[in-house]
Amino acid sequence: MTDRTESLSKYSKLGLGTGTGFKKTDNASIKDFHGIFKAAKDTGINWLDSAEAYSDGYAETIIGDYLRANPGSFSVASKFSPVNATRKALKLACERSLKRLNKDCIDLYQIHWMNYSVPLEETVGALMELKKEGKVNAIGVCNFSSREIKACENLGLEISSNQVEFNLFNRAVGDSFLKEMEKKGIGVIGYSPFDGIANLHIGSEKHKILDNFSQKYSSSIHKIALAYLTSFSNMFISYSSTKAHHIKENNNSINISSEDIKAIASVFSSSVHLVDTSLIKVNENEAQQSYGSLGEALENKYDYFPGVMELADEFNLSDYFKPIKIKELLGDGDYKYELTGGMMRYWGWITAKGPSAPIPSIHLGS
Repeated sequence: MTDRTESLSKYSKLGLGTGTGFKKTDNASIKDFHGIFKAAKDTGINWLDSAEAYSDGYAETIIGDYLRANPGSFSVASKFSPVNATRKALKLACERSLKRLNKDCIDLYQIHWMNYSVPLEETVGALMELKKEGKVNAIGVCNFSSREIKACENLGLEISSNQVEFNLFNRAVGDSFLKEMEKKGIGVIGYSPFDGIANLHIGSEKHKILDNFSQKYSSSIHKIALAYLTSFSNMFISYSSTKAHHIKENNNSINISSEDIKAIASVFSSSVHLVDTSLIKVNENEAQQSYGSLGEALENKYDYFPGVMELADEFNLSDYFKPIKIKELLGDGDYKYELTGGMMRYWGWITAKGPSAPIPSIHLGS
């Protein structure tokens, strides 16, 4: 590894993400979350992934409470939100995260998403200042394209990692991108490794191959997925779980033969498709805070950021697009699919490309 990824070289292949489930509830106490972190530590996980946006900072607070009682037990990778990409806001966001995490220095501080409304020079400059001040050890990005990474490097930023969605259904980053990251010495952190598995149709080709290998290796389907994903060099995987027994099970690693790795890759090779946007049904749902029309999305009463126009600008400027997620509908009139993930990206795509441009989509459940 190059100098810039020296800090990642000691990270375990699997890390525990706190984006799902690590929030204030009536059913989980701080003590319960401590038990989850202990289970992760006992199984060999040595880093946690978080963000200021996760449960409005509560996920970082939980981590900080654990680190107060168990100093040095984990390295922490956290993220700042794109709304805080200006120099002043970024420095304040970092101070808040440090306080919540009970740390003097964030081990890996990541740009959660690019903010095209803020000059990149300003964001990069603030990050480099934070590193010089000793408040950040290493700097990472999330969901960045090759072009965006190069733009950061041209400004003198040393990037240690790029966090992207990576699972059986979504390998849109591609082998060439992964090889490029490795050549640059940039570690890749894959998130949402289990996405789509729960939607598989029993009896489908994809379900059959996972079920067959699950029996062959006396393992769960989720462990088969992890074994496949971690077979990529220079790849670290962050997954969320609030069940200690699931963490122990997932970290009991298995070795899958290279032939079986190739078989899985072949079956899941065509998961991203270009789909006519008019065939996708987008439901308005108050409980899930989703918009059923472009007008509602532009109004943005739930205050999502980035909004439609910010995303449209991004899609016009960037060569990276995280696919939306859809599932097949049966007998629903003119619609063939239902949108299950990426609602704001859907409306941003239509705004940027027009309603006739097919949108990259992951078809879950096939």
